[in-house]
Amino acid sequence: MRPSHVEVDLDAIRANVAAIAAAVAPAAVCAVVKADGYGHGAVEVARCALQNGASFLGVARIEEGIQLRKAGIDVPILVFGYSRPQQAEDLLKFDLTQSVYTAAFANQLSQAAVSLAAKIKIHLKIDTGMGRLGLLPQNFQSNNPAKINPDTIAETLAVADLDGLELEGIFTHFASADSADKTYAEYQLELFLNYLKRLQKAGLEPPLRHAANSGAVIDMPRSHLDLVRPGIAIYGLY
Repeated sequence: MRPSHVEVDLDAIRANVAAIAAAVAPAAVCAVVKADGYGHGAVEVARCALQNGASFLGVARIEEGIQLRKAGIDVPILVFGYSRPQQAEDLLKFDLTQSVYTAAFANQLSQAAVSLAAKIKIHLKIDTGMGRLGLLPQNFQSNNPAKINPDTIAETLAVADLDGLELEGIFTHFASADSADKTYAEYQLELFLNYLKRLQKAGLEPPLRHAANSGAVIDMPRSHLDLVRPGIAIYGLY
């Protein structure tokens, strides 16, 4: 028979978040509560995390962010997944920050925001090797993390200059930071750091730079930067 209910130990979640916050300070903690807090209850986990060291929240879909806002949670919320340009009004109404993966998507959001005479906060995602979403900072022909594609720098600067958008952060995602062999994760980190250096030389320094997921929070302190994004570690998985 299926169990009639599940008990979630919020004391354990409190301890996990507090330990993460202490380990990564002065970096801020963005507690990932997507998929209903990985099935633990997004609102309950979010409140618990915010009381114990987190100051940001991460969700997969705009609807998840709206749910948290309607529950009275007022900290910054980053939407990792795609939101349609037609949902720009909801991004503004509920003060949600949208992840952006392409210059085309950024332009669509820009047009929507300008039509509403407002600014949408965005974080630009850079694909350093996850192979999922994001601008590509390197030509595929090179495995040298120091060789940055100038076209990606130009794209980033163009996105940052768009009307109706506020570039609050830039981030990447590790493909294998939870593996024992960190070679590929370290390569991704070097590529991201070199990309950020090139941006700095071009005059762009976003307020928030972030890369660390749960595995990197634990094992890659050099990746903590301004913000970390623990997900499964909050819920007790190493």
